[in-house]
Amino acid sequence: MHEWEWVEAIAHMAGPPPEYVHATWQEDATVGRWPDRTWWVCSVDQLIEGVHFRRCWAPLDDWGTKAVLRSVSDLWVKGARPRLLWIALQVPPEGTPQEARTLYRGIVRACRRMGVYLTGGDTSRGPVWAMACTVIGSTRHPVLRFGARIGDRVWLTGPTGWAAAGVHLFERWRHLNLETPLITAWRTIVHRHDPWPASYHPWIRRALQAIVRPRLPVRFRSWMQQYGHASIDVSDGLLIDLWRVLRVNHLAAEIDAAAMHPTVSFARLCHRLGVDPWQWILTGGEDYAWIVVTAPDVPRPPYRGIRNIGRIIDGPPGEIRIRWPDGRTERLVPSGWDHWNGK
Repeated sequence: MHEWEWVEAIAHMAGPPPEYVHATWQEDATVGRWPDRTWWVCSVDQLIEGVHFRRCWAPLDDWGTKAVLRSVSDLWVKGARPRLLWIALQVPPEGTPQEARTLYRGIVRACRRMGVYLTGGDTSRGPVWAMACTVIGSTRHPVLRFGARIGDRVWLTGPTGWAAAGVHLFERWRHLNLETPLITAWRTIVHRHDPWPASYHPWIRRALQAIVRPRLPVRFRSWMQQYGHASIDVSDGLLIDLWRVLRVNHLAAEIDAAAMHPTVSFARLCHRLGVDPWQWILTGGEDYAWIVVTAPDVPRPPYRGIRNIGRIIDGPPGEIRIRWPDGRTERLVPSGWDHWNGK
C-alpha cells in the first residue's frame, strides 16, 4: 500500500467533513471557519505502547477508541464541545495495514460517539504503536483550572481507583502469554489460570473496562459550565490533579474521607489483590472523572455519581488535607502519575 492510498482509505472511513471545514485530507493543513463566534479550545495527547498500554491487554481498535476519549476529555472538562481531531500514528516495523485499519476503526467509532470529525493526521514507522491526538473545539463559556475561591466546594463526578485496579490485573496476567487479548480472555483466566470466586467477576470486568474503555462524564458539562469556577479531569490521579488546580489558585483544600470511602465491592477487590483501596482511590490515574470547583450554594446536578468531596481553604498553595471519620486530619502527599519520569 502506498501513502496516498492509505490517506484515501482513512478519508473514506472518516466520511464527508462538516460544512465548516473547507479542506482536509488533500491538504497538509486543515482549513475551516467556525459557524459562530465562540472560544476555541485545543489539546494534544499521546497514547504510547509500553507507556500507556500493552498490546496484550486489548485489541488495537480499543486503543484507538481510548486515544480519542482521553483527548476529548481535556476539552469536555473545559466546557468545550470537541469538533475536529487529528491523529499522528506511529506503526511498528511488524505492524500491518490490516492492524492499522483495525486501530482506525476504533478511532472513527469514538469520534462518531463524541461528535468529532476525524480531519487528518500523519503516519510514520517507529519502534512501537503510538498515537498523538490533537483535538480542537469551541465553547461560549470556558471553565479553566484557575478560578477557585476560598469556601468553594470540590465535587467529583465519579469513582476513582477502578482503572488502577484494571492495570494491576492486566499486569498480573500478561505473563501467561495468552494469544487472545486479556480483556476478552479474562473469564477463562479466572477459571483456569488465576481462580477467583464468581462473586468477584463483575468487579473484575468493571476494573478491566475502566482502563480500556473509560466513560466520560459529559452529562455534567452544562451544569459545570453554569456553576464551575475551576475544573480538571482525573487522568493522573485524584491528588496530583487536585494539586494542579490548587497550585494555580494559590490555595489549599480539605477533603472528606467519608465522601470518598471505598465501596464494599472495590474494597473487597483491593483486599484480594493485597492493595490498600485508598492508594488507588487517591493516586490511581486514568479514571477520567472530573474535579469541579463551585460556589458552596450551587444546586446539585440531577445525575447519579457526583459527590461533594471537600472544600477550598486558605493555606499553603497545593496543600491537601484529608479529614477522617474520627475527626483527625492528615496532610497528603500529592502523588500520582509523573509524565516526565514515566511512573
